[in-house]
Amino acid sequence: MITIKTTDLKEFIRLAKGVTRNSIIPVLQYVMCRCVGDTMTLCKSNQETVVSHDISAEFDENISFLVDDKTLTAFVATAEDEVSIRLNGNKVTLISGSVTIDTFYPNGGEKDYPDPPTAVSDTSYLLNRHVLKSIAVAGTYLSALDNNPLSFCYILPAEDRSVIVGTDAHILYLTEIAISLPNIVLSKEATVLVGAFDKLQYFSYQNYNVFNAGKTTYAFIKPTYTALPYKRVLDSATSPGRMTVNRKDIIRFCEAALGVSTCKWTIGTLSNSDDGLTLGYYEESVSLSNVITAEKNFVPAVFNFNTRLLLHVFKSLPGEYLSLQPGERANGTMYFVRSEQEASTVALINGLV
Repeated sequence: MITIKTTDLKEFIRLAKGVTRNSIIPVLQYVMCRCVGDTMTLCKSNQETVVSHDISAEFDENISFLVDDKTLTAFVATAEDEVSIRLNGNKVTLISGSVTIDTFYPNGGEKDYPDPPTAVSDTSYLLNRHVLKSIAVAGTYLSALDNNPLSFCYILPAEDRSVIVGTDAHILYLTEIAISLPNIVLSKEATVLVGAFDKLQYFSYQNYNVFNAGKTTYAFIKPTYTALPYKRVLDSATSPGRMTVNRKDIIRFCEAALGVSTCKWTIGTLSNSDDGLTLGYYEESVSLSNVITAEKNFVPAVFNFNTRLLLHVFKSLPGEYLSLQPGERANGTMYFVRSEQEASTVALINGLV
């Protein structure tokens, strides 16, 4: 018999929630439970991502077994203070109070389950909250396309610093951090999982990027993609033109436009005004216009933008005021957006032709 605190199981389920379930490989529909000494290590994998978490448990002998992921999650949600587990071959019985559930796993399945990386590299890096938050923000800029260079966050070494980049080709986020890291490529799923922590130890192990938080370890298969030449984009930010706007003015307009829009794509316009800038949204049945205050040293041309993306950019940057610097590209205009509060961070949004 194995006895575990329900709160410990709930913590594992919370940590593993972001690991998407793999329904193609049968054994990965289960959670691996490995009991050694006085610790149970719970592990969930979808082949690309592995999360393992150590909890205290009472048991009579060292043993490994599998529990169906959905069954465990549903059972723990209504369990009392403790959960007991009884094993009989490949039959696993979950017990809490008066509730008992029997579940089965494939014979020998625990031997086929991928082992989480346990070795620690001689070279590791401590990532603080600022770094992890930057990774999380970069992840929100990524494309939803699978197996595409634009659906990954890139951490790039830059002398004694590093650069974190996320983009979907329409908007881009780039920030410098004051720590020299090796090349790291992370999926969108990885940015969400590691971005929730205040502190993590990073190291590379075989074909994994590994992030350790003591009892919890995330390991991500290293993608084979390399970063696109983002520096060329930033090198194009040479215009002396600047305009500074109140961040909340842009956010309020975008939210209002999205609230009244009946279109799949909500396209807004930015144009010059004697009093600052005019923001507009127009469709056949509704129109919206707002003049906002802006300090500017040039006369901006009409700029058409995806309202949802502009809202995302302005919400992701800190500070009360943001500056916009125009840039040129082959088929239109773009704006570099910077925060006065965080000078090392820049976002970019492409205009619509």
